[in-house]
Amino acid sequence: MKVVLPDNSELELPDGATGLDAARAIGPKLAEQAVVVRSNGNLQDLRAPLENGQQIQILTTRDRQDPDALYVLRHSTAHLLAEAVRRLYPGTKIAIGPPIENGFYYDFDFPEPIGEEALEKIEAEIQRELDQGRSWNREEIAAEEARLLFGEQGEEYKVELVDTAEGPITLYTQGDFTDLCRGPHLQDSKPIKAVKLTGLAGAYWRGDERNKQLTRIYGTAFYDQKDLDAYLEQLEQARARDHRRVGTQLDLFHLSEHAPGMPFWHPKGMVIWNALEDLRRRENLKRGYVEVKTPLLFDIETYETSGHYQNYRENMFFVQQGPPAALRRVVHPAPRRARRDAARPAARQAHHPGRRTHLHRGGPDPGRDRRDHRLHPLPLRAFWPGGARRALDSARAASRHRRAVGPRGVGAGERAENARSGVRHLPG
Repeated sequence: MKVVLPDNSELELPDGATGLDAARAIGPKLAEQAVVVRSNGNLQDLRAPLENGQQIQILTTRDRQDPDALYVLRHSTAHLLAEAVRRLYPGTKIAIGPPIENGFYYDFDFPEPIGEEALEKIEAEIQRELDQGRSWNREEIAAEEARLLFGEQGEEYKVELVDTAEGPITLYTQGDFTDLCRGPHLQDSKPIKAVKLTGLAGAYWRGDERNKQLTRIYGTAFYDQKDLDAYLEQLEQARARDHRRVGTQLDLFHLSEHAPGMPFWHPKGMVIWNALEDLRRRENLKRGYVEVKTPLLFDIETYETSGHYQNYRENMFFVQQGPPAALRRVVHPAPRRARRDAARPAARQAHHPGRRTHLHRGGPDPGRDRRDHRLHPLPLRAFWPGGARRALDSARAASRHRRAVGPRGVGAGERAENARSGVRHLPG
């Protein structure tokens, strides 16, 4: 059979030859440094057979910055992690351990919980494995044989994976540790020059909250220690620039458990927010965009039509805030008008106190003041600093000017044409 190399030349090989056989046919140095075969955008283990006419590219340890070369290195390191955990914590059951962007993880079911302090111990065990050296052997077996193998070991997660697997069942063995895995993997552990375990997290088996929560260990690996050092430095710089940290230090906003992930903006933060909003509006206006505004509450049929309610109801529609009875009435399949009327009191109750708080902290909004005189029972204007009063007067004058002559840069003829066509411009 023949395979096609990246320069479009053909390499003749015996039937059933593997990627490693192809590398050996090209040269012994290439075979020694080879880490994975890339074929039409897909990765293939060096030990897997090639097909006649297949286009291949053999990645080596010299491709240390290539994402695919890093992928296979980190995949193999994840298996070293699993071997180390099983040795250090007997009785631990292992789940899955894929490479991810910038690293890898492996999920474990520990007999007893572990903490961050365990990472150093596990990392030392991985280094011991690297010092001893590991090589990966690949084999394909029948599903029933794999089910029996992992069942005898009490690896219930692996048995479930076998039951749901598609295609041939492949195993990879390094030392005395065998794992269910599609691959690909390195030939041996020599290319792994730098490993760092970076954290712990909880993770439900197969991402389903109804399943047992496992312990996920994150890590990363590189072909060169310098690359790991540069990556850790990058992480440290990112932490220093973390908006959650910088924003609170600069008194721009604060975060609260009452609204996870959503900032409570402070006056300094609102200055930045409003400046960005002004920029957005100006740029949209230049490009001919107009604004619309949709309600915050919709009838439940809207989400039933879109499919959101059926598929995401547990996470999107049932929240622990406001009067529970009112929430139940909003989502209950009653006539549309009844549900709309049931939602209104809760909406007003949640909305008006927030409006009053906003006005108390930042000063009144003239537009809102004209619409609802009840929001300002006291003549607060006399207490404002002179600068704020002058700024507000200037803003009101500019608003009156825009209402009289239209947005800046739009002539009378264009305004008339826009009026006929129904186009409304954003404020200047």
